[in-house]
Amino acid sequence: MSRAVTRRDALAAFAASLATPALATPALGQTRDAAFDVDVVVIGAGAAGVGAARELRRLGKSCLVLE
Repeated sequence: MSRAVTRRDALAAFAASLATPALATPALGQTRDAAFDVDVVVIGAGAAGVGAARELRRLGKSCLVLE
């Protein structure tokens, strides 16, 4: 059986949702310019991404894996 959502619960959830972007804001200003000279950029470091990067390296291509 689920319990009813009280007004206090709803207000607490709303307040938490407002605070979340404020916590992330300092990280947004901490970016750096980066330049990479690679043949291929692989998006995702899962099994397929790492496998693709290994095969590309075997074929002589330079690659950058981003997670």
